[in-house]
Amino acid sequence: MSDLRRTRPEDYLWAIESIATFGDDSRATTGKIAKAIGVTNGTVSSVLKDLAQKGLIDLISYEGAILTECGRRQVLRTVRRRRLLEFFFCQSLGVTWKTLEKDAFQLEPCASDRLIDYIDDFLNHPEYDPGDAPIPQKDGSMPEHQVLRLTDAPVGKSLKVVRIDLQAADSLRYLSEIGVLVDSEILIHHISSEVSVITLDTFQGRCAIGHDVARGVLVKPCH
Repeated sequence: MSDLRRTRPEDYLWAIESIATFGDDSRATTGKIAKAIGVTNGTVSSVLKDLAQKGLIDLISYEGAILTECGRRQVLRTVRRRRLLEFFFCQSLGVTWKTLEKDAFQLEPCASDRLIDYIDDFLNHPEYDPGDAPIPQKDGSMPEHQVLRLTDAPVGKSLKVVRIDLQAADSLRYLSEIGVLVDSEILIHHISSEVSVITLDTFQGRCAIGHDVARGVLVKPCH
């Protein structure tokens, strides 16, 4: 990722939202944001002050950065643009969304709003991307969606893995080893709130994962 890309406000807002959603500790501190984007703590501190002045985040002592309503709207706009690009690539080039996910991330800042609107029209205004993740609509609304985080899914019901929103190589490797893969079927056997562990049945057998990893696994009920 180039220095120019790293200084985009949208990348910091995206990092804050991702940490709050998928992190083991939801506090988006300066250090966590710096690690997620790949810059120094000093750079993050400077950018966060600017974002706070623009009303996109609130800075809370010992807690970190929290998105304001305006900041959330900006994140939804970015998510919409990236997921429409992913969908367009999949449909036009015949590749999986995961293949060109990074390309969509890099091209999104270059795409004009007019181009994104053309793509939306061309795709007939899809509500979900090829990874079955919801696409925010132009007015900022989100379609109703049956996809759940694994931590919120019911016990004893067959589930289909539709998306894995994790970046850590060790977590992805472990999920692959135990049979938690996109399009695979799994079943939650037991959820232990005391030790934050979910016991699963997969095609590889019975296994366990921590809640921090499970939050990044998106599933939907099998029909």
